[in-house]
Amino acid sequence: MKLSSIYESFDQCTPLVPLALLIYVSGIFIAKGIYDFPTVMQVYSLVLFSVTFASQFMDFSQSLELIATIRRRRKLRLMSQHTSSPRDR
Repeated sequence: MKLSSIYESFDQCTPLVPLALLIYVSGIFIAKGIYDFPTVMQVYSLVLFSVTFASQFMDFSQSLELIATIRRRRKLRLMSQHTSSPRDR
């Protein structure tokens, strides 16, 4: 088995660890009577909403960075075309 495939498998499993921990802890809380099932479901929905919102925000901010980079490169290209001598063209 290649080392790269091990890392790929680990990257795919990494998001499951916090989810498994959340389910485990909530199961213990329900079993001990600390929380009831509706409260745990409310926590699940809040966590899911927060994670989904954060991931969409990250995608949006990465898109803005990409747009800024494209604009800078385009501006540099246009500036280099204007500053080059006629025989360079």
